[in-house]
Amino acid sequence: MFGSKCQPRIPRRQPRTRADDMQALGTLPRRGQHWITTRIDRQPTRWRWILAGPVAFILSILAMAGLPTVLPAGAGGVNHLVLPVVLFPLLWSSFIVWPVASTALPRVATTYLGLGALLLTLITLSFLT
Repeated sequence: MFGSKCQPRIPRRQPRTRADDMQALGTLPRRGQHWITTRIDRQPTRWRWILAGPVAFILSILAMAGLPTVLPAGAGGVNHLVLPVVLFPLLWSSFIVWPVASTALPRVATTYLGLGALLLTLITLSFLT
């Protein structure tokens, strides 16, 4: 018994799957969760940078171009043109701060997508009328 050369049996390891890796990392999508949400949750730093950088700048330019169609002209007839230009830095800074401070980046991305679609619609309607 003491001199036997039998090795203890080592159980075979099961092959790992992608779902096992995702579950170990905590990125396994929950039921009903969209694939974009999972992708944003996997790389939050990259998406935070994208949303607070170029997306915020493009949205603020779209807001500056789309707001004159909504604002009243005023007494002099130029208030609707000057006010978006003056508000541009405020809009840009607010579009930068929200993704940086938020923990729910998919919500920020969805809101930015909807706001961009609304502003593009306003700009398109201003050219058509």
